[in-house]
Amino acid sequence: MTPDLAKTRLFYGHYPLHDARERPLHIIVAGAGPSGIALAIDLMNIKNVTFQIFEKNSDVGGTWLENRYPGVACDVASHPINTHSNRIPTGVITEEIGEYFKNVARGYAVYPDVQFNSRVNNTRWDAQNAKWTIGVVNTMSGEEFESSGDLFINAGGISNNWEWPDIEGLTTFGGLRICTAAWDLAIPLKGKKVGIIGSGATSVQVVPASSRWLRSLRSSSGRQHMSYQLWGLVWNLPSSMNDVGRC
Repeated sequence: MTPDLAKTRLFYGHYPLHDARERPLHIIVAGAGPSGIALAIDLMNIKNVTFQIFEKNSDVGGTWLENRYPGVACDVASHPINTHSNRIPTGVITEEIGEYFKNVARGYAVYPDVQFNSRVNNTRWDAQNAKWTIGVVNTMSGEEFESSGDLFINAGGISNNWEWPDIEGLTTFGGLRICTAAWDLAIPLKGKKVGIIGSGATSVQVVPASSRWLRSLRSSSGRQHMSYQLWGLVWNLPSSMNDVGRC
């Protein structure tokens, strides 16, 4: 045993397998976004492994399928979200990134292993039989069913469980409310007076992209200013974000 291996076992512990023989494994995966697609590609190359992906949406892509607010784009270097040998440029808009993940899923034949419009609702571990039972609901019909597997992997990400901030008076506001995480393209905003809460990465995309067709736009935040490069231009938001005023 090498010194490095001995240190690793001392730190993490050593847990020998009771049955080290190869055995078939069936894996249940929640989510067909970037993580689910990348995972599926790797699982295809593992011997004796089958898998089933449940995706609540009608197509793959996850965040890059759902995000549709004005100006949405990849605001960081895109290298971490590249899948295997495929590459996408930095700063591309959401439609391009969404199409990229669809093409990857098609190219690696991921689609046949994805059951769409199926949301994972609950999970139950059977210790006696060493099996997961996954409760799934069809988002179109409301039908509920169960699926079982040896492993359960959550590839749902962290961007799909959005919620409204706890702001006094928000629930009694008489106008339209839209969250950028669930943007409604059916709501016409042209010529309207709009207020935006927040000055993070999403806000600095929405503000310049939407200000051209709004009647007025006001943004508020209690945090420091930030700079953001977008399509060759640098937008500097002032440090006093309490009232940016009309754009």
